Amino acid sequence: MRVWRLILFTGTVLGAGALMSKGLIDDGVDPFVVSSLPFIAGGLFACAVAFRRGELETGALVPAAILGVISSAAPALLFNTGFENLPAGIVTLIIAIVPVFTALVAHVMYADERFNVVKGAGLTLAICGVAVLALGPGADGGLSGAG
Repeated sequence: MRVWRLILFTGTVLGAGALMSKGLIDDGVDPFVVSSLPFIAGGLFACAVAFRRGELETGALVPAAILGVISSAAPALLFNTGFENLPAGIVTLIIAIVPVFTALVAHVMYADERFNVVKGAGLTLAICGVAVLALGPGADGGLSGAG
């Protein structure tokens, strides 16, 4: 049961973050500001915690910063720029496609992460569900034309 609470919490937090980003951008805040401030604050917090624990290795700071930009900050900036130019439903659908690419890359790079029928069916079902929610009647301007 604890796992399901964590999944629910994570989904709620990530969903709320996307809605807050969309609201800030709609209010005229630059997507770069919306994207960068949480990562700067998070990085400083992580460094402070590591320093307090005596686990901060200065040699790891530059590689960690590069990893953070490539894996988190750059995609966030792209998504937030998308929020500026596209309806949230379309951006949500694009975000939902990320696990498909992850599964395909993992299939090529890792022998123990082979793509199979069950993974394919699960990813297809998930994307179809997101598409129904993001693009269906009452969506915020997706392909349905509603909004």
